[in-house]
Amino acid sequence: MAVCPVALLSTPPPAGCASQPTLAIARSHYLDKVRGWWMGKIVGVTLGGPYEFSMPWPPREVTGYVFDSPQAGYFGDNDDLYVGMTYLLALDRRGPSLTQGQMAEEFLRRLEPRRLWLANLRAYMNLAAGLGPPKTGHPVFNEWSWSIDAQIDNDVWGVVCPGMIDTAREYADMASHITNYADGAYGGVFAAALASAAFAESDIGALIQAALATIPAGCDYAGAVRDVVEWHRQNPGDWKAARGKIKAKWQDERGHRQESAVLNGAAVVMALLYSGGDFDTAIRIAAMAGWDTDCNASTAGGVMGIIRGVEGIPARWDIFNDRYKNISIRGLPMWMSISGIAAKIAALGEKTVAARGGRIEGGRLVIPVQTPLPPSRAEAPSPVGPRREAEWNDLRGEKLALDLRLWNPDLAISNCLADGATGLLREFKGKRHVFKTVPGPAPGPCVMAINRVAPAQPGEEIVLEISACAAGAPWDLAVAAGGKEVARIRIGEEAPPGLRATSIAPRRGEDIVLYVAEDGSTYFDEGLTRLAQPSEGYDPSRRPAPLRIRSAQNNVNLFKYPGVCPPGRPEIRSYFIEVEWTDSPYTVIWLSPGDPHPYGCYWPKEYVPDLPLPDPKPIKLRIRSEDELPSVPEGGKYLLAHDDGRATVIFLPRISTEPMPWHTARFDLAPYLKSEKSVEVRSFPAAGGRGGAYWGCVRLSRRQAAPGRCGHAPSARRQR
Repeated sequence: MAVCPVALLSTPPPAGCASQPTLAIARSHYLDKVRGWWMGKIVGVTLGGPYEFSMPWPPREVTGYVFDSPQAGYFGDNDDLYVGMTYLLALDRRGPSLTQGQMAEEFLRRLEPRRLWLANLRAYMNLAAGLGPPKTGHPVFNEWSWSIDAQIDNDVWGVVCPGMIDTAREYADMASHITNYADGAYGGVFAAALASAAFAESDIGALIQAALATIPAGCDYAGAVRDVVEWHRQNPGDWKAARGKIKAKWQDERGHRQESAVLNGAAVVMALLYSGGDFDTAIRIAAMAGWDTDCNASTAGGVMGIIRGVEGIPARWDIFNDRYKNISIRGLPMWMSISGIAAKIAALGEKTVAARGGRIEGGRLVIPVQTPLPPSRAEAPSPVGPRREAEWNDLRGEKLALDLRLWNPDLAISNCLADGATGLLREFKGKRHVFKTVPGPAPGPCVMAINRVAPAQPGEEIVLEISACAAGAPWDLAVAAGGKEVARIRIGEEAPPGLRATSIAPRRGEDIVLYVAEDGSTYFDEGLTRLAQPSEGYDPSRRPAPLRIRSAQNNVNLFKYPGVCPPGRPEIRSYFIEVEWTDSPYTVIWLSPGDPHPYGCYWPKEYVPDLPLPDPKPIKLRIRSEDELPSVPEGGKYLLAHDDGRATVIFLPRISTEPMPWHTARFDLAPYLKSEKSVEVRSFPAAGGRGGAYWGCVRLSRRQAAPGRCGHAPSARRQR
């Protein structure tokens, strides 16, 4: 069968050709281009990494790699690669008829949340809470929906759909909306289309036009790309002038932040256009342009790697010894070969081509080259018009319920405004995981209820613990049992000075030891549990073993050990950490693969370092009553070591003589719960305010259980 010429754009086929043109490519040539893409991404992310969000302007000249430590001799994985890899794992597992839900399932099942950021991390949290796509990437549920995440993750679809630009768009549109929305999602579609077209076209201008056809013409992302194309046409020799115009119009004037898909997509297009088709120039411009330098150099390097093939990448960039170290994808080995991963991706691409209208003829792929089609509907980053506003309001109500489920699943909520600004906040006035409420839309208070509370047993105390704060106008907090108000206090007047609560109060009467703990790269307040030493004769090839290491630092840095392991102290081969998120019902398990691990050494049970830190300074204290304040002059993050080998991370503020914004209170409700009743926590406006309330915690506990960590009883005159 004759193979007709390639046509990427909407042009009629030549006379005598079938209605759909095809691209014939040798399978060895396709593999070379896939390897070029994979190596181009690795080289680009390594080159741009040291300058991420820190490149000065005018830029520092980038000519080669810069390392803060000796070269490792392998590539340590990066989110520019491993998130997209999970989508390919989903494609391999489910086949070409892969759905968006199946992509999201693999995303949640495979990825380690501590290795995710921005929209990817929020999408992971949404999925863990039971929310499905595409809501997981919608602005109501994902505050990073506009960011770069989809752009760096979805070029994989173009690689497994070479020349099949509309099929790549179809896959990328589904995956991009797991994490992003509007311009954020369009970045993923554009990157996939760019990669797909690069298998059939080497002219960079034509590639950009083909990719532009897959996203709405009126979106900011497309506008920024068209601007860069025009600025290049006007002045093709000065990329720095184009970069200045991107910043002036799209960052300073239009307000796109440094993590946005719009800014960084424009930077990638600029690097490609001003490269003159040279790989080195493309990745260097992408790194020197600033903003998200590693992501942009990786995307540009991938496109140039497809165009040039792996043989077209100068040998000086390959310092990785064909070794890829995985610490982010569950279920894959720690050590893999870079070329082996590329070969598997190429094999998956061949299967996808064959299943989506192409075929394998001996040593070549015959691929149906598709005309790029735009999405059926354009998305706005904010609601426009009454109908869209109504749709978003429904979503905001669902989001408030989701946030409450994440914050405290024991509570039900009513008459609390869902306006997009209420719900779960990452931090407020020094506390993390704060829940915000505002009364409305009906008159009266916002109500959070604990339904069907069993009556108190003889001699039992039922304690409601609350930590609350105001911003601006004060508000009134009321507690009701069985519909009857039993207490009311004013929130917004400054709380008394000093520490009013600490999680170590239940240990009163005991000698306890606090160790200063490393902060690491923590994203949640965490309690580290079950850190124990492996038993004699442990076989790391069978299953992971816990390690007894008392430290609050998470991720791989937990096991850093300076130097070579002493004789008889083998390297850690696997480990198991269970992390419980504070104020969340979810437990996250982080499990390393079972290959040799360079981050630490085994120690016998009789000698376990308390901390992998030089000269740890324990703080010993005894608390004799709940009202006594511990003398911890600096405050901060500490590790509470328990006698049973468990360890808990706690947070102690600095001792202060200044008023503190957070009120903490405990209410004994046993006298009011003689039968099964509901307990309500109500917030009322006061002093002309809206009643905006910020909650650190609302927790009901019985006396025989360990008390919570919220605070102390209010004075008798405030509880009636």
